[in-house]
Amino acid sequence: MIEKSSPNFLPDGPWTGFYEEYGKEGNFPMSCTFTFSEGNISGSGSDEVGTFTFSGSYSKDYQVSMKKTYHTHTLLYEGHADENGIWGKWSFPAMKFISAGFHLWPKKGATESIEEELEIEEAIEELLEVEEPIQL
Repeated sequence: MIEKSSPNFLPDGPWTGFYEEYGKEGNFPMSCTFTFSEGNISGSGSDEVGTFTFSGSYSKDYQVSMKKTYHTHTLLYEGHADENGIWGKWSFPAMKFISAGFHLWPKKGATESIEEELEIEEAIEELLEVEEPIQL
């Protein structure tokens, strides 16, 4: 059984990413929210096709298998999770020859963005500090 506290690279909350589409060039963005618990994955989101839900699992070696279910059809997402997010290939089970890549990763939280901004501001202030006033 996989504990809730591990791994830290699968945080609950908002995720973003893209999928490739069979026969088309470019990446197609998607946004979703995930919950990870004891090897199980659940979530929901949207992309240009519409709204969807995710359900699936991850193993101890972080192999991932999820179903992405739209109102009209279901896709299978299989891949691997690591510090770069979840990535792999999706397929359309009804038509096995239709398959392409995907990559999902956690969105940065508001607190992380604020902390980064403060660090940058502090670094700029340090660069601008003058130890001794200039004598004219």
